[in-house]
Amino acid sequence: MAIIPVARPGSNVDIVVQIDFSSEKVDVRRSLIYDILEEERIILSQTNPPLTSRNIGNKVAVTYLVKETDYLTRYGFYGKIVELIKDYKLSSSEPVVAIVVERETDPVKFNIRMHFRVKPGKDNGLIFSIEGNNVNIIDISIGGARITCPRNFNIDPRTIVRGVLSIDGKSFDIEARVLRVWEIPTLQQIDGLKFSAMQFLNLNRNAEDELAKKVGQIERKQRFKEMFP
Repeated sequence: MAIIPVARPGSNVDIVVQIDFSSEKVDVRRSLIYDILEEERIILSQTNPPLTSRNIGNKVAVTYLVKETDYLTRYGFYGKIVELIKDYKLSSSEPVVAIVVERETDPVKFNIRMHFRVKPGKDNGLIFSIEGNNVNIIDISIGGARITCPRNFNIDPRTIVRGVLSIDGKSFDIEARVLRVWEIPTLQQIDGLKFSAMQFLNLNRNAEDELAKKVGQIERKQRFKEMFP
C-alpha cells in the first residue's frame, strides 16, 4: 500500500484561502508549519496578507511539495480554520500570531489551481442528474464538476440549475451555477455532445464530507493503478 506523504513541522506550505470560479483566480498565501497536534490540528505561521478572526470557520486547503524520486509533487488536504493565536510562543523568540487549522481530509495529490479534481470513470458510485436527467461526469471536486449531455439539453451559461448527486447510494440535492457551455459536434450533428463546467453552490457539510471522501478514494485507486498496472 502506498504511503501518503505528510507535511512536517518546519515545512513551507501554501494555503488556498479562496477560489473565484468565475475568473478562475485562486487566493494562495504562503505559510510555515509550526507544529502538528495529534495529526489533526496544525499550527501555522501568519500569512501575508494576514488572516483575521473573520476567517475563523472558513474552509481552506493546505498544500505542500514532496520530492518523489526526481521530481516534486504537490499534496494537500482540506481543513477548517478553528483558532487564531495572538501570542503563540516559539522557542527563543518573541510571541507571534499563529493560525490553527483542523485537518478534515487525508492528503492527496493536489493541483493548486483548483480543488482536488478527479475523473471518476464508470462504476465509481457517483451519479449526477440535472432536472431529472442523468449527465456524464468528466471530472468532479467538492467545488464543482464538468459534465457532458446531449446537445438538446437545456443548459445555459450564468444560470442556476438544480439536480441530485448520488454518492454510493446517498442522494444530495444540489444547486450549481453554470460557468461555461461548449460543443464539439461529431460527423452527425445530431449526435454531438454539449459540455458544461459548473460550480456547486449549496453543498451541506454531509455532502461535502461524502464527496471529499469519494474524491480521495478515487484518487488513491487511480494512483494504485498507475503504480501497479
